[in-house]
Amino acid sequence: MKKTIAKLVSLMMIVLFLTSCGKADTKAPDNTGATAGDKVVKLGSTGFWCNEDMEPAAGDVWNGWYIGYYGISQQLFKLNEDFNPEPWLALGSEKIDECTWEIELRDDVYFHNGEKMTAESVKNCFERTIKVNERAAAEDWIEGFSAEGQILTVKTSRNIATLPNSFSDPLWVVYYADTEVDYNDGKDYFTGPYVLESFSAFDETVVVKNDNYWGEEPKLDRVHFITIADDESAAMALENGEIDMIYPVNSGAVGAINDNKNIILDTVVSNRGDFLDFNLKHAATGDIAVRRAISMCIDREGFAEKICNNAVTPSYGIYSEALPFGGTDKLDVSIKELDVDGAKKELENAGYKDSNGDGTLDKGGVELDINMIVRSKDTGMINMCEDLSSRLSEIGIKLNITQMENTADTLAAGDYDIASSSYAMAPIGTADYFARLKFKSDSELNYGGFANNEVDSLIKQMEETENTDEINELSYKIQQIILDNVPYVFYAHTNFVVAISDRIVGYENNPTEYYCLDEYLDIKQ
Repeated sequence: MKKTIAKLVSLMMIVLFLTSCGKADTKAPDNTGATAGDKVVKLGSTGFWCNEDMEPAAGDVWNGWYIGYYGISQQLFKLNEDFNPEPWLALGSEKIDECTWEIELRDDVYFHNGEKMTAESVKNCFERTIKVNERAAAEDWIEGFSAEGQILTVKTSRNIATLPNSFSDPLWVVYYADTEVDYNDGKDYFTGPYVLESFSAFDETVVVKNDNYWGEEPKLDRVHFITIADDESAAMALENGEIDMIYPVNSGAVGAINDNKNIILDTVVSNRGDFLDFNLKHAATGDIAVRRAISMCIDREGFAEKICNNAVTPSYGIYSEALPFGGTDKLDVSIKELDVDGAKKELENAGYKDSNGDGTLDKGGVELDINMIVRSKDTGMINMCEDLSSRLSEIGIKLNITQMENTADTLAAGDYDIASSSYAMAPIGTADYFARLKFKSDSELNYGGFANNEVDSLIKQMEETENTDEINELSYKIQQIILDNVPYVFYAHTNFVVAISDRIVGYENNPTEYYCLDEYLDIKQ
């Protein structure tokens, strides 16, 4: 189970897209260690620099993702803007037979401790990750690894058509594991263009140029990653030149930053979805009529336009239209608009009445008195929930909204009726990723208890199918079942917006949300 992230910045699962808009102080970092003429860049975020430590695999199962932002770590493959895998630490891959892949590794890569990266060292790394990381251990398609020189052989338990996509996931970050080391000793054991200089969780992390990097010489000498309390402070810091980038800029700050001619908003269509996660084990939210009524009362267009400054796109389906298996064209969508009258009728038809005249509907002793949890820093979601609450009160549903710094423990305990969530839904570009994460009956992250034998069977077929078009068709079948059963309501898909100073050059935004700093990022002197 994903461990609780420290209280200063909590990040649910795969890095929640924050929408906070409060006030707090921030200050520019000093340039301790820098010398005259050094190229120094300061990158700010309200929540994406969120690792508690530098352990790449144990503890927080998402640490490989978080650490990757710092430009110190890499995977065998990297996803491009079309979610297609390209060689990174690997030179290429070849499928030998149905259950065997060979990956050829680069011969010029050294870990930051000076040891050479070989197939044996990558094998040791991956075996350790499987041993200490619960998410990796759940990847039951991996049967084992063998190594010879720079050739890593991967044996799978079934036919895997998209192995390079899988090894693009920062879960499979490559780090030194040939001997036992302390990954929190102030050094780092990765392969990237930058090397860790200092780390202070939820405060500031500093990296410096790797003079022995295997690729092109990094452009910068030192980079500061600074956690900033809120959107307003981040926007002010960027405008004042105290930082050079906000990664990402949340909807609350988009309007203000748009007016600054010295700031560039770099936007890509994201694979991320904002959604409601229903607890099907509880009486009220276990009723599909209640879930449908709630979905009908969500003002998706108002959320996108008024609350998020059009930084999100309204959704009535499951996946973003940016994905080849996304959109609603191939789905039978029954809820297509805000429909409060339809929601009221849905509950009436299901037999709900206000038996005691208190304004809250009930049936069979179950009152529609529903508890919703939302993260306290997700101001956009909070605004949406409050808007939804007022609308639900019109139809006899009482919605109690609880804000908390971190919802992970509450979700795991099942102590909620509805959770407001946001996930990257296809970060490795495959349709089975999110399905396995949230729709599979036995997934640890399927908190609400959704269980459907047909969905489980379809997920299994997706995992065993080699043809991408066939995988996408299976995905549509799963999506239709989700829409029909309403265990989740996906009401918006976000754009990934990065605000950068016009002094920054060489930055490429990527819809996976995996990458930030690389050797090409530069600043005009």
